[in-house]
Amino acid sequence: MKLKVLPLENWMKHKQYREDCNPKNIKLQLIPEYIDAIYKYGDMSWFVVDGQAYAYDVKQFNYELKLANTKIYSAKEYDALCLLRIAKVLNKAQLNELYIYECYMTSRITYRNALKFRIRVTSAAKQLREQTADLIVADLITADLITAN
Repeated sequence: MKLKVLPLENWMKHKQYREDCNPKNIKLQLIPEYIDAIYKYGDMSWFVVDGQAYAYDVKQFNYELKLANTKIYSAKEYDALCLLRIAKVLNKAQLNELYIYECYMTSRITYRNALKFRIRVTSAAKQLREQTADLIVADLITADLITAN
C-alpha cells in the first residue's frame, strides 16, 4: 500500500471549523515529519494540521483525488464531448470522466465565487470601519465644540 497525499482544503486551516472533526490517535511515525496535508493509507484517511491528526472520510479523499487527477479539456473539446454525450456515443468510462470533469469545473467555479465574495465582504467591512471611525471623530469634534461653548 502507498501513502497518498493531497493538499489541505482551505477550511481545514481554521481552528473553529476543525472543532467538529474527531481528533484521531494515529501513530505519526509512518514518515519522519508530517506536513499539513490530507493523507490516505489503506482504508484510513486523516488530515494533519499543526501536528494534530483529524479523521477524514475515505470516500471524500478518493473523490478529491479523482478531481485532482482530472484531465482538463479545452472549450472545443468539452463542447464536442457534450455533443457526443447527447448522441449517446460515449461509453460508460467516458461518461464518468466527463462527469468528474464537470464536478471539477463546478467546484472550481464555486471556490472562485466564494473567494470573490470573501474579498467583497472584507473590503466592505474595511470601508465600514473607516466610515465608523470618521463618524466617531466627527462626533468627538462636535462634542468638543459644544462643551467649549
